[in-house]
Amino acid sequence: MTRDTFLHIVGWLCLIAIAEVAIFTMIETVAPQWRRIWRLATGHIDPVPDPVTSAASDAPHASAFPQHRVDEAVAVPALQVRA
Repeated sequence: MTRDTFLHIVGWLCLIAIAEVAIFTMIETVAPQWRRIWRLATGHIDPVPDPVTSAASDAPHASAFPQHRVDEAVAVPALQVRA
C-alpha cells in the first residue's frame, strides 16, 4: 500500500466520521421536535402562553451584598479614630 492510498483512506474515514457525528446530532436535536416543526411549517401557530405576573428580578431576595449604597453605608460603620 502506498502512502497516497493510505492518506486517501484516512481522509475518507475522517469524512465518514464527521458525517456520522452530523447525522447523529441532527437526529438527537430535530427528531424530538419534529411534530412541532411540522405543525409550525403547515401554518398552525403555537398559542402564546399567559404573561407572567412578576418577573424573577422583581422578587425580593436575600443577598450577601448590599443592594443600595445607603445599605452599604449603614452596614459598614465609619472608621473611628481614638485620640
